[in-house]
Amino acid sequence: VANTVWACAKLGIKSENLFTLIEQQEQKEGDASWLFRNNGDPQSIANYLWACGTLGAVQSSTPSRLFHQLEEHAVWLLQKGNAQDIANTVWACAKLDIRPPT
Repeated sequence: VANTVWACAKLGIKSENLFTLIEQQEQKEGDASWLFRNNGDPQSIANYLWACGTLGAVQSSTPSRLFHQLEEHAVWLLQKGNAQDIANTVWACAKLDIRPPT
C-alpha cells in the first residue's frame, strides 16, 4: 500500500478509489494499526504519510487515529528509522495537521 500511494503522489495522481479503499480498510480494522502491521518498516510508514501529505489525502476522522498509532510506535520509529524517515513523518504530520487528540 505504501509504495502504491507513494507512486501516486510522486506522479501527482490523487486516486479517489485508492484512498476510498484505504479508508474502508481503516474502518474495518477500527483504527490505523493496519498501516503498521502491513507496511512494517519506518521507511514505508514515512513514505505513506509523505504521500498523504503531498496529496492532502486524509479523511477528517483519520488524523486522531493516526496520531494514536504514531504515538504507540514512536519508540520503534526512533529506534528503527533513520533521520529521513523521522523527518518525513514529522513533516507529514505537520502538513496534515495531525495533532494529539484533546
